[in-house]
Amino acid sequence: MQRNVKECSEMIVEGLGLPSYVFAKRFRSHLFFDSGLGYPELTQAIRELVAPCLGPDTKIAVFSTHTRAFLGWLEVADDWPSLVEGMIQRMWDEGDHGGMLWVDAAGRVAVYQWRPVDLGVVALDARVDWHVKLNESGDPYFATDHFFGAAALELLLADKSERGLSMAHASGREFLEELMRNYT
Repeated sequence: MQRNVKECSEMIVEGLGLPSYVFAKRFRSHLFFDSGLGYPELTQAIRELVAPCLGPDTKIAVFSTHTRAFLGWLEVADDWPSLVEGMIQRMWDEGDHGGMLWVDAAGRVAVYQWRPVDLGVVALDARVDWHVKLNESGDPYFATDHFFGAAALELLLADKSERGLSMAHASGREFLEELMRNYT
C-alpha cells in the first residue's frame, strides 16, 4: 500500500520525542545515530542501510519535525546527501532549525530526528543483523561509524568502566534505560 503525503506525515506521534516511541506503528528493527541528518556521510549510510528494504521505485517523503512541512521526496536512485542538504537549506532559509522525519510511501522505513543535535532513530520493517565488536582494550564500540543498536545500549548501561559511566552519564542513564524499554 502506498501512502500519500498526509498519511506519511502521520507516521510520527505528535508531541513525543525520544526516548518515547515516536512512531505510530511498531517496526521490527531500530538503529540509533548521533549526528545531524545534514551530515552527508550519515545520509549516505542511511540510504545504504534502508535501500535493501525498499523497491527500486520507492519514494521517501521528507518532513520538518517542527512544522511538519513537506520538504520533498527521496527516491532510491537519488543523490540523498545533495537533496537532503538542499532541503535543510530551505528549512534554514524559512527559519526552521528543527530536524527531519523521513517515511517511505509503503511504511517500511522511517527516520526521525527532532533537532540536528539530538539522537535520531532509523526504524525498519526488516531484521537487521547488528553486531557490537570489542576493540583491543575491551571497551565496546559500534559496528559502524554511524549507527548503534540495542545491544550497544545494553553494553553501555552495564559498562562500569570510567568511559562507560561517563558516556551513560552524558546521555542520561534514565534516558538510555527508557530508550531500551521502548525500542526493544
